[in-house]
Amino acid sequence: MNYGVRWKPEADEDFDRIASRHPIAASFILDQVDKLAEDPVRMGRRPSFPHQLLPKLQFWAPADNVLLHVTVLFRYSQDERWIEIVAIGVVEYEPEDE
Repeated sequence: MNYGVRWKPEADEDFDRIASRHPIAASFILDQVDKLAEDPVRMGRRPSFPHQLLPKLQFWAPADNVLLHVTVLFRYSQDERWIEIVAIGVVEYEPEDE
């Protein structure tokens, strides 16, 4: 079952911050959110500390000169027709020299 996607203001701000530094990663994040909307039960992970006890989607995103680990926090709407993107966090890792 496909769900619609709604963005909370904090998630919009998070996305804009990421897009301003990593436009390629931002595009990849939007693609992953679209896939999440197609099947959030399969793609989402169970809530866990410290992520506000919300379901999450975690993945690595491509970016210039860094590796990004992205966590998208979401919740289901009461009518279960929408997923609401609550927040997006990233951790940047410098690539290791080989």
